Amino acid sequence: MATSIAFPFTLDNGGRIRTSNDYTDLYMGKIRSVISTAVLQKPMDPLFGFDMGRSLYENMGSFLPAVREAIYRAINGYLPEINIVDIQFVPIQDADYPQYTANILVSLPNGADGSIAINSSIFSSNGTISGSIQ
Repeated sequence: MATSIAFPFTLDNGGRIRTSNDYTDLYMGKIRSVISTAVLQKPMDPLFGFDMGRSLYENMGSFLPAVREAIYRAINGYLPEINIVDIQFVPIQDADYPQYTANILVSLPNGADGSIAINSSIFSSNGTISGSIQ
């Protein structure tokens, strides 16, 4: 695999764009790019990204399945060569509101396995946090 710009876009100490030629690192960066982009955020490809916003209007019982579906849709739609092995929602104990850590377990085309955690909170119309995916 050729050298590509690493995710997230950063500069090294010499002021050069940080790059990587590590296959696993580049694919994990591609997944992070899709997951960290909201649908409609990119005008030239408005369907690119993770549509967690649609999940905001679900009741708590269907919220996690809606988030799971949005993750599958985002990754399978733009990175079909990546196999999602599992998506795990782990409740965070002692939280004042429902909070979860979402771990996406993937198998990459080179046979390597990887894991990405999603960190996001859901705010109600009055500005309070009503749910959270950490």
